[in-house]
Amino acid sequence: MYDVIADPGRSFDGQVAALLALAREELDTEYGTLSRIEDGEYVFEVVDAESDDAAAGEAVPLSATNCELAVESEETLVLGDIARDAPELADRPGNEQ
Repeated sequence: MYDVIADPGRSFDGQVAALLALAREELDTEYGTLSRIEDGEYVFEVVDAESDDAAAGEAVPLSATNCELAVESEETLVLGDIARDAPELADRPGNEQ
């Protein structure tokens, strides 16, 4: 991660893309995003994914994400297994797995 950030030959966009790819590989996830929250929506800025389920520029209601809980509590949210760690969130869209 440090090598990506410290590389003076990479643009900011290149750093973001490389960091998302690295995170997906290390965390073994289907997708990675750089997103922002605006006017009650979770907006995808950059998406690294195998599928077309989300694309840069798309937005979903914040209430459909786990980010809503992090925003409301103003604390880091770590969920390894949603059914085990936060069963109240298990029926939200995108939490089937």
